[in-house]
Amino acid sequence: MVSVIGGTGHGKSTLLNVMLGELPNISGHEDAVELYGSVAYVPQESWVFNATLRENILFGLPYDKEKYNNAVHVARMQHDLEMMPAGDSTEIGEKGVNLSGGQRQRLSIARAVYADADVYLFDDPLSALDAKVAREVFDMCIQGHLKDKTVVLVTNRVEFISESDNIIMMGK
Repeated sequence: MVSVIGGTGHGKSTLLNVMLGELPNISGHEDAVELYGSVAYVPQESWVFNATLRENILFGLPYDKEKYNNAVHVARMQHDLEMMPAGDSTEIGEKGVNLSGGQRQRLSIARAVYADADVYLFDDPLSALDAKVAREVFDMCIQGHLKDKTVVLVTNRVEFISESDNIIMMGK
């Protein structure tokens, strides 16, 4: 696990976008950034589409009950599902209008976990969560379920960086 920290505007999200190939690499070295294997990305602003909660998590992949339940569990969404009128069959409005910011973020995390990728790029996914839930998601998902995966965590939650294998500090 690598944590990336730094102030607002110091390039943390830009680094992830370069890693994703969304922005050009201007280092002069064409092979400066190479990711091997499949990649799951959780952006700062979660992307939710008008469909059921389950369809948002599956994101076109076939349903596997055990894998799905695990993704929901480590993203700490069980209580949310219990509170929704139709559970995971609840229709989610465009851009997740009927979800809180924390629920949208945890949905994105569950989607990434369900994708079972080799590399996980998290752009400050814990910022929309309260301290208790952020700690649970960090412990159960990032440090727990994803412990054998490559994880790049952009965060401003400094309480989590001490548990990183490496820390990158971005500055101007």
